[in-house]
Amino acid sequence: MGRCSDARGRLVATAVALFRERGYTAVSVADICDAAGLKKGSFYHFYASKLDLALDAIDEYAKGYAALAQVGAREGVSATTQLRMMIGALKSSVTQRCAEDGCARGCPIGNLAMEMADREEAIRRKIAAVFDQLRGALEAIVARGVASGELPAVDPRRAAETLVAQIQGAMVLTKTANDPQVFDRLMTSAVQALAPHADPAAPVVAASTP
Repeated sequence: MGRCSDARGRLVATAVALFRERGYTAVSVADICDAAGLKKGSFYHFYASKLDLALDAIDEYAKGYAALAQVGAREGVSATTQLRMMIGALKSSVTQRCAEDGCARGCPIGNLAMEMADREEAIRRKIAAVFDQLRGALEAIVARGVASGELPAVDPRRAAETLVAQIQGAMVLTKTANDPQVFDRLMTSAVQALAPHADPAAPVVAASTP
């Protein structure tokens, strides 16, 4: 069995990579152990099932959205600039991952939602919480923008939910087209529709996102 100090981390990192590449159903416990260079005893020392490991993998994926929320929480900039920074970070991540993988794989959390949310309640709940966290971060920004007059008088929660849906939809279309420019175009249009007076030259901040 691998050292306890690193075996669990290796299992999570391997599951993150394999689920992202192949999906949940196509990956077995044996696949994960083989790719991680561990025996099944190591796996079952930490996890009762592949589902339990998948929940930790979702937590790992979710760190990207947490980093994205931090980009949007930066002080000293307008709400519209915060929105553009968040979307800019996503655009940068999509382009970088496409270059690294040789193809557009989409959002790993969104992919898992489409594959498993109607089949595993634990996965559905975990993913719903991740999307709700992202929605909350966007809602706070939109609410500040509406209060300051930077944005039209929209309902912040509905606007934030729409943005989350647009992000996930853009990920799917980008994956289908295998072209990160699709994501760029769609999300540029989404932000312009919500914040038509936003500065198009707002900075793009690199972030580790899904």
